Amino acid sequence: MPRVTPEVDPTCFSQVPSAELFNMTSSSRSLAEIQRRIDEVRRFLTTTLSIANAHTVEFYTHDAWNRFTAVPPEEVLSAVSSCGDRQRAPEHKAKEKSGTTFGFCNDTNRLIDAHELLHAAKAHSLPGLGVCMSRDELLQALRENWENPGAELGPDEFMNCKKSHEVQSMSEVVACLAQHCGVKQVIDVGSGKGYLSSFLSLQYGLQVYGIDSSSTNTHGAQERNRK
Repeated sequence: MPRVTPEVDPTCFSQVPSAELFNMTSSSRSLAEIQRRIDEVRRFLTTTLSIANAHTVEFYTHDAWNRFTAVPPEEVLSAVSSCGDRQRAPEHKAKEKSGTTFGFCNDTNRLIDAHELLHAAKAHSLPGLGVCMSRDELLQALRENWENPGAELGPDEFMNCKKSHEVQSMSEVVACLAQHCGVKQVIDVGSGKGYLSSFLSLQYGLQVYGIDSSSTNTHGAQERNRK
């Protein structure tokens, strides 16, 4: 995908019914409420990103487990298993024990309650926040007049299974949005190696312009298109 600044009809952007998409949700939230919940997520991430950003190898090479947690691995695994067995619905606000924040000790910043962390993580997930619709809800709303693109293309023929799943999932949303808005041209900003761009073009017949800051990625995408 060449790095270009294509001539795109500006009216195609004005056709995007943003208000209509917001109204697809079952309940509307005020901007103040959405901002408040975003602030809650920021607070949750500020507390938990230290352990979330630790690379798996660091738990063995940099003693990350003892630096970030004060509970044995068996206790964490037990908490994960019991939480999954109960299938507990996420609560918007997880209760915090005295002296802890999302399961982390306020004095040592180490995890001391895995159950509290898991419940807080569910409460601060997208479904738990309740301020946006899920991918399935969005697709259901957009598919009212969806036209089947025809024979399904097998993306695993030119990408690995993990990337294939990601591309199929994202491309379906993009294609539904494009058809809903009457758009035929798509700009893929940060197109990387061009997997998504190629699939949108081949499977859904969209004209895609890929833009990426890496000349290596751009060259690879161009070569893949040639093949």
